[in-house]
Amino acid sequence: MHSAPVTPAINPSTVTPVSTGLADNGYGGSWYTVDFAVPVSNLNDDPTVVKAINWYMTDQFVQSTANAGSIYGISFGICLIVLIYVLLLTPKSKMCTPFFGFFILALICEMVRSLVDTVRVGKIGMSPYSAYLNLTGDVGSTKWSMGYINLSITKQAAAILSYCFTITCLWIQAYSLLRHIRHGCPHVYWAVMAVLTGGSLATLVFDIMYAYTQIRRLQGHPTSVDFNTITSGTWMGLALSFALWSLVSSISVIYMIYTRIRLGIRGSGVSQFSLALLMLVLLDSFVVPITLCLLGLIPNRFDITKATSLVTPAVLALLPITFLFTTTHSTEMSRGQQGTANGHGHDHDHQNHRHDNDEREIRNNASTPATDSNTTLLPEVTPLPRVRVVRRRADPFRDPVDQELADIDAMPSQRTSQASEDLMMGYVPDEQVLQQRARRVMRSLVGSNITPRSSQTTLA
Repeated sequence: MHSAPVTPAINPSTVTPVSTGLADNGYGGSWYTVDFAVPVSNLNDDPTVVKAINWYMTDQFVQSTANAGSIYGISFGICLIVLIYVLLLTPKSKMCTPFFGFFILALICEMVRSLVDTVRVGKIGMSPYSAYLNLTGDVGSTKWSMGYINLSITKQAAAILSYCFTITCLWIQAYSLLRHIRHGCPHVYWAVMAVLTGGSLATLVFDIMYAYTQIRRLQGHPTSVDFNTITSGTWMGLALSFALWSLVSSISVIYMIYTRIRLGIRGSGVSQFSLALLMLVLLDSFVVPITLCLLGLIPNRFDITKATSLVTPAVLALLPITFLFTTTHSTEMSRGQQGTANGHGHDHDHQNHRHDNDEREIRNNASTPATDSNTTLLPEVTPLPRVRVVRRRADPFRDPVDQELADIDAMPSQRTSQASEDLMMGYVPDEQVLQQRARRVMRSLVGSNITPRSSQTTLA
């Protein structure tokens, strides 16, 4: 192995005759920005080449490295705290849903990535921030060990998986909040989802290219792709992808609030506060990724400003809060819209009472025998039991209820009490949704003392 001769130290007096200022707290002074030469191993195969650096560059490198280590530690801490809260506070029924399954996987992958970065920064020989490499720029003579390359592959794989799982959670959230658009304007829904999904896939391609290019550089195989362009495209795509999903969800919540006002749906103060909180959290999910990525793109001498490492943890920290209100208020909206459509606003209860009185009157008239003063009442003879169905006039409100109950009786599937909630997850069959809707209508009828026609068969 060829060893380059050590260049003798430069006498400061040959650069400047005398010191004109002293350093304050170790910083500044007349020598702070004066260049001095350091030996370079084998830059361009010339052992006599030296590199001019100064103390200002050295301090800047130390500060950037410390900031990177702090950001990686904060990223790992955020993911760990969120994971503990989710595991302790989430009911078991929620833990079995696809959203929380992908959410936990995203947290675990992001914790692996942050942990690898945190450990590498504090370990000499495995840290990606070498003082010699960053101050001299001598990449050509730098060799990377297999352990270093394996850690880099682990980090990149964890980052890609974390992004995929996080995007899946955002997709489920948008699917839940855009349910009314999916049924009312399917073309608009599919167009919006196609744009968001396409942007996420494009970002995933950039992320894979970034990982591939970085690994190939470590293996000593140069690529024709500009690494700086790939890096900028990856981080900006990451920010825009997360931000657009949150922006669409926040617009959906705004539309939900507008629909409540338009339909006259009255909610409690807690309900209105929850919707407002949901909208604010979604707007935060829109602003935070863009802000962090813009901070990460600020020019830096050593490219160690890693504010972008907080993007995914910040989005994951806000996701449980947004999904906490998604199912509740989407279900409330669907109930309110159905009640308004069936009951025509506030006249719904009055019509139910009127139908109830009509049914009672018809039932009493049918069961009361006609008597006359000139008629002798014969002893009653108990007839054979026979089925007598009371005829009723057509009712546009109750007929659909009876039809739904008949369809439910013919269904082989088991009923579930989570149908309306599982509808928000997008994997419940239509018959379970129908069962939930029929049970909701039945509760409304029982509250109004209305018995469905299918249960009014009596023995005469």
